[in-house]
Amino acid sequence: MNLIFFLVLIVLSQAALGAQESTLMSKQQLGAALFFDVDLSAKRNQSCATCHNPSQAFVDPRKNKFVGAVSEGSIDGMFSARNSPSLSYASLIPEFGIDINGAYHGGFFYDGRAPNMKAQIEATLFNANEMALNNPQQLLRRLKENNNYVVAFKAYFGPNIFEEPEKIVEAASSLIVAFEKGPLFALFTSRYDRYLRGEYTLSDLEEKGRNLFFSDVSNCMGCHHSADATSDRNELFTDHKYHNIGLPPNQSLLEKNVLRNKSIDLGLAQNDAVGRKKVNLGKFRTPSLRNVAVTGPYMHNGVFSELSTAIHFYNHYIVTRETAGLNPETNKKWLESEISENIATGLLQRGQPISGERMEALIAFLKILTDKEYEHLIND
Repeated sequence: MNLIFFLVLIVLSQAALGAQESTLMSKQQLGAALFFDVDLSAKRNQSCATCHNPSQAFVDPRKNKFVGAVSEGSIDGMFSARNSPSLSYASLIPEFGIDINGAYHGGFFYDGRAPNMKAQIEATLFNANEMALNNPQQLLRRLKENNNYVVAFKAYFGPNIFEEPEKIVEAASSLIVAFEKGPLFALFTSRYDRYLRGEYTLSDLEEKGRNLFFSDVSNCMGCHHSADATSDRNELFTDHKYHNIGLPPNQSLLEKNVLRNKSIDLGLAQNDAVGRKKVNLGKFRTPSLRNVAVTGPYMHNGVFSELSTAIHFYNHYIVTRETAGLNPETNKKWLESEISENIATGLLQRGQPISGERMEALIAFLKILTDKEYEHLIND
């Protein structure tokens, strides 16, 4: 049995046993139960774990008519407009705000509109394209159906908690956050982590990829390096900032109107907390590269299925479009950028084209960022 499944089963079985023995579940156990509870969705068919499956590095493994680029919600035919990100290491994302250089950073969803984890969960519960609950009162009623929840919620949040729907939302989301801040979500067990601890020796190709990644040749570190990391062992491989990298639209989402009559995704500019909308058009938060080899499709709109395609895409800004070749997934010319304003051209043009042996080495390095529990998912 996969270790992740085994650990989750322990958490859930302890919660169930505790309820049977009238022993109060811990907040983390209660949060785990809520995370896997399909009754907390409109049609009782979807839980947090549906789109963030713990056996798949907390992404959505379901393949639908969009090849997993976006996820179908509780209501049939309703799809999210963006790719479901991994929840691995999500608890280490800083709250949305402005850094010392005046740049937006942190926050949840690709545009940071949820400032923290709790706000992200609350939004998901009532999003028509996701869990699709109608209102806090409906969540309250669903929770009251489970006597174990009633006992635990009253113990932790007071005997009158079920008389206050808005506080029920806050309580439930805080419990799921407690679970998501647990060890299952930030394992640090990859070959890279073992290498840093002296427990693993990199192959020649992996070592070449590591040197390439941390060099000016590839400039991966321009976005995928955290200035806040206290050491290499804390590295999440993201600056947590927002950039417009000139991504093309996902044509299949446009053709089937997943964006609900919107022709483009404005990114950070859609965040109500963001001023100066024009200069923030098309910017999306840099994702962590941990477990990247097993968490495709890639980019906020899932436009690339393969990790190598995502790397090929960056060559656009280093070589001319005439010599950049074709999109290897479509065998057609690369599509124009969805939003041409604000593209971080200066940042993207640093470095050299990555292809051939360099491509092979860089991907070999990215694969060793996969936690041990998910290494069996890597396609060699």
